[in-house]
Amino acid sequence: MSRIRDWKTLIQGLGESFVDLAVAEVETLGGDLARSGRSLGTALALAVAAVGLAFWALGVFTVTLIVALNLLMPLWGAALLVFSLLLVAFAITGQLAMRRVRSLQPPARMVRQRWQDHLDWWETVRGGMGELPDAIEPEPPTPDDRKGRFPRFGK
Repeated sequence: MSRIRDWKTLIQGLGESFVDLAVAEVETLGGDLARSGRSLGTALALAVAAVGLAFWALGVFTVTLIVALNLLMPLWGAALLVFSLLLVAFAITGQLAMRRVRSLQPPARMVRQRWQDHLDWWETVRGGMGELPDAIEPEPPTPDDRKGRFPRFGK
């Protein structure tokens, strides 16, 4: 009879430990998502400030460059040359920004990685619990995703 109680106590303890572990994982995941959100918010705020400053600086620079080039060529040619240079700079900056946005880890992938790490650990300790369902796995990127569009996640 005492062996049955010992097993019952062990099973109850295991259930309580699993609940404690799940709560701890959810709290840690919440912290990870909050840090990621704060980082994205800071990046967006800095980007808005940079765009505001660049707007005025670019205007002054453009006028100065056109006036300086007007000494060497007609005014319309100077304006066209400056416009072309600014267009190239815009394209390069846009590509760099899109690379940065694509490097952000989607929340679904972060959740999946955390649970997969936990399940991998559990398999080594207890002999396996199975795989995480595919419901939260993001779709693989398509060729369109690499052309400046945002990636699409689960349907």
